[in-house]
This record gives sequence, structure tokens and C-alpha cells, in this order.
Amino acid sequence: MASLAGRGLWPRRRRPGEDAELKDVRALIGTGELAEAGHRLRHLLAVRQGVRKPDPGRVTPVQSMLWTVELALGRFEEALQIVDAARSAAESSRRPPVTRVMALRSMAATTHLLAGRFAPAEAELAEVARIYGTCSAPKPATVKAYFASRAVSCRLLSNQARFDASAAAADELLPRAVMVLGAQSPLVYRIVLQRAYALAMLGRYEQAESVCRSVLAVRPGAVPEVERTDSACGLAYCLVETGRAREAETVLRELLASCERDRPVSHVASVLRRELANALSRQSRFEEALALVDVPPSGAQLHAPGERQFQRAVALLGLGRREEAEAAAEQALAAARTALAPAHVSVLEIRTVLARVRDTPGEWAAVTADWLTHYGPDHPRTRAAAAH
Repeated sequence: MASLAGRGLWPRRRRPGEDAELKDVRALIGTGELAEAGHRLRHLLAVRQGVRKPDPGRVTPVQSMLWTVELALGRFEEALQIVDAARSAAESSRRPPVTRVMALRSMAATTHLLAGRFAPAEAELAEVARIYGTCSAPKPATVKAYFASRAVSCRLLSNQARFDASAAAADELLPRAVMVLGAQSPLVYRIVLQRAYALAMLGRYEQAESVCRSVLAVRPGAVPEVERTDSACGLAYCLVETGRAREAETVLRELLASCERDRPVSHVASVLRRELANALSRQSRFEEALALVDVPPSGAQLHAPGERQFQRAVALLGLGRREEAEAAAEQALAAARTALAPAHVSVLEIRTVLARVRDTPGEWAAVTADWLTHYGPDHPRTRAAAAH
């Protein structure tokens, strides 16, 4: 269910009034041509900044989209450079745009947390809260920027394996977000699903399942594609963990069929394939699962570091290819440890697969002890590790 860990990075569908050049780049991103999209955006940014009096309304959308692409390529330092340059320009103006500065700090926080740099991310989010606290009568856009930063904060807590705190923060935030933004705001759905993610990581699958079903029950078109995909993946994860892998497969195939027809190489399609591989492996259909994750997706797997290789390891182990499974699991662990706390469920899941591969008393004792220490004796994964 790592796909629920992070939202709001991938560009939405074309916004009303978006110029033709950005529309073309957005189409490239949608088909997975990230390197070409980045090349065009850097050229476009140089052109728009090179005029005598650059128009922020034409420069800012390019910077935001280029930041997204750099992150999707796993180029964190380049993404930070874009944010820092944009923030310097905003803060040096005679009347710094508060909303823009807050949004840029949230972007910097997101970049840091994706790179596993939790302290700088916390500092950026604290500064957003401080700035917002100085606004006596914030505009609607400023309020939205603040709630967006709080959504990033919920995700940061989850990446730090502080799932109880993340769920509690989402619970506190949601009533205010609904009141201010409306129940069908994309930001509200994002916070709702981050809460579901935290609940699932805590082993509270029935609660998380209920949340995901509630989002999927909203009329088609009202929930943005990314959040709808997240809710389906979250539901599938909970179904798999409670012994209903076949039902999870049905949920995922329905979405994947339309996605593969329209955008087979998109980020959404790769997420659905990865989650489907999990459902198939739980049915011992390891060859089918491996076929779904054997080809690397375009771009970095920011929302689920190491997850594709983890699913490869599970499928390979199921096929008896132990050496390949161990190599894939080690790659998964290296990727996950870069962005997630050592006690994160995803990290411990990978270590559990490594214990299955190596099957030594020491390996099992270490991972079982960590499950017990961080999640207690009643967590399903703790019980499973102890009963290996």
C-alpha cells in the first residue's frame, strides 16, 4: 500500500487556460517521456525568464512542472535548485507573495522528505506554519496552501514510521479542511487517504478498507485520478492482507484495463501493475506477478521506494529463484532505506522477505524483534514473523 504514501506530485490534467507549450509537455509526462519533458521545460523556462520583465504568471507554472519532472526522475538536488531559485525571486520582490512563498516551502519540504532528509523537511513545514500564523485575514489560496503543507506533514510522519501520529494529525485536520475547502476538495481526499495509509500500516485493515471504499463510492469524475487510484490500491492492499486477494485482483484489473487502453506507460498504470503483482503473488501466481514488475517503469518510484523490486523478490522467491530473489530484495532494501525510517513497515517487510530467502535463525530473530518492538505483539506482521 505504499502507493498511498505520497500524493500531489504528479501533474493533474490540463488546467483551464494552460498555454499550448505546457499542454504539450503535460502530454509527454502522461506518456512517460520524462527526459524529453524536462528538456523542453528547461528551454521554456530559460526563454520566459530571459525577457526584460519576466511575467510570474508564465514563469511559475513552468517552474512547478519542471520541479515535478525532476522529482519523477529522482533528481532531488536539481528539484531543490528550482525551488530555491523561485523562492529567492519571490522573497526579493517588493511585496513577497505569501501564498507563493508558502507553496515553495512545501515543495522544498516534499523534496527533502522524498530524499529521506526529515529534519530539513520539518523545518520548512514549521516555517510555513509560522508564515500562515502571521496572516490576519488569509486569502482562500493562502488557506489552501496551508492545508497542503499540513498534508505534507502527515506524509512526513508516515515516512518517519510515526503512523499513530500521522493518523492523529489527519483526524485533527480533516474537519477543518472539509469546513474550509469542501468535502470534495482534492486536498481533503489526499488527507483522507493518508489517514487510510497510516491505519493500514498499523494493521488496522478493516478501518483502512472502509476509508478507501468511501472514496471509491464517490461518483466517477468527482475524485481526481491519482486519489482514485490510491483508494483502489489501498483497498486492494487491505483485501490482500485479510485473505481476499482474488477480490483485490478484480478491483485493480478494472482500473488497469482502462488505464492501459489510454495511457499504458503512465505513472498510474505502473502503480496499478505493482499492486496487482502483490495480489497475484498472494494467490501463488508468481509468473504472472513477475511479468508485471519485471520491466522498470519510467521515472523514479518516489511514492513507494523499493516497492517494485520488493514485489519482484516475492515473485522470484515463489518461483524458487532464491539468488535472484535475494538480489532483488537487497536492491529494494537499499532504495527503501534511502527515503524511509528504519522502523517503517515497508523496510521491515523487505527484511522479512530476506529472512525467508536466507532462512537463518539470526535473520529471523532480528526482524521478528523489530516487528515486536515497533508494532507490538498484536500486529499481523509481528505474529506472522514470529510464526514463520
